[in-house]
Amino acid sequence: MPEIAEVRTVARTLNRSLPGNKIKDINVIYDRIIDQDTNEFKNILIGKTIESVSSFGKYLLFNLGEYTLISHLRMEGKYFIKKAEEPIEKHEHVIFIFDDFTLRYHDTRKFGRMRVLKTEDVYSSKEIKKLGIEPDNDSLTKEYIYKSIHNKNKPIKTLLLDQSIINGLGNIYVDEVLFASNINPNRSGSSITLDECDKIRISSKAIIEKATELGGSTIRSYTSSLGVTGHYQDYLKVHTKEICPNCKNKIKKIISALPRKVLWLILILMIIYNVINTVYGVFNKKLDLRIGKATMYTTEDKTMIPTIKTNDLIITKKCQPDDLNLQDIIIFDENGITKIQRITKIQGHGENSYYTTKGDNNYHNNNVIIEYNQIKGKFEKRIPLLGLIVKMLQSKITTVFVIIILVLLFVFNRDMKMKSIKRRKNKKIDQLRKQNN
Repeated sequence: MPEIAEVRTVARTLNRSLPGNKIKDINVIYDRIIDQDTNEFKNILIGKTIESVSSFGKYLLFNLGEYTLISHLRMEGKYFIKKAEEPIEKHEHVIFIFDDFTLRYHDTRKFGRMRVLKTEDVYSSKEIKKLGIEPDNDSLTKEYIYKSIHNKNKPIKTLLLDQSIINGLGNIYVDEVLFASNINPNRSGSSITLDECDKIRISSKAIIEKATELGGSTIRSYTSSLGVTGHYQDYLKVHTKEICPNCKNKIKKIISALPRKVLWLILILMIIYNVINTVYGVFNKKLDLRIGKATMYTTEDKTMIPTIKTNDLIITKKCQPDDLNLQDIIIFDENGITKIQRITKIQGHGENSYYTTKGDNNYHNNNVIIEYNQIKGKFEKRIPLLGLIVKMLQSKITTVFVIIILVLLFVFNRDMKMKSIKRRKNKKIDQLRKQNN
């Protein structure tokens, strides 16, 4: 994901070409990029002249006088300036048309978002108002950092990635800042001293200023507009590196654990799901997993191998008789067993229809005749191996295991809280002793 240094580089590069040019038309190919009504977006911008391009944190700001276009690149977003006659590429989703050129928003993952609003409302908007202080802003003080983190037990790396505290730092520069500050990324925010907060402040400012000067870090897919790439990756000490430049030992990659509250929620939901599934089992029924209009199934049926395997998670949609055609794959119930096969013959009309089905597997391909009311849904897609996880969640052994984990977590959490309280008390006592001396 482009971070503050990369976004500034994009803004600086675009600022060489865009100011003074009027938007003649806008071609929105993928509507979801626009975080408002698409017609409203186009009507406001068409005819407006771009005055300047700047940035705030990870946001690009296109100043058009009365209005400002705010754009977040997310994971893969890029802007390119091209001639109007150049063909539109696969991942170009929004095209701004000017007199002599086009500005094209390119995003392979389609995660980026843009919105236009009145300039006076930019810093009070939902996107901007929640953001913290930029890392090289003089307003970023050690006291501000300490106040923001001292009562939080989350890892310091997680806290520095929180844009409401320091705005613009991402994974790359947080790694570098913590290394320069000699702080373990796993330490809790509450354990960070005021002096260490000052180290974070100094390191953040120095690293971001240097990275901005060098055009950011070109890692993986990042490039700025017009093919400009960054060079700060040549100065990285730990991010993507294998050997520590100081001690020469191998750098260990830390996988951050899920936040405790999220973990608790997942475990509780797992228990609820298993309890409900157990109740259903008493009546020889199986609890269906639904997301919106889609229903997910697992099956032991081998008749569709290799098209669909037994450990796949099968996603279906509810269907009417008119939706079913020959060669469609359907999920149906036969004597309490979920099966999946392909339709080879249709007889009758409407809900009184009968379907002859057959699997793709030559070794398990017996014909089955079913009624419409046995059909659970029409096959949409499969997710390989995910069905195995769902089966595990549905087992009684998993329920017992999850309950044991919850009990252990409760005990561990209580113990950690007691230790934290004791640590804070001892810290206060030490401070009082120092004051008295």
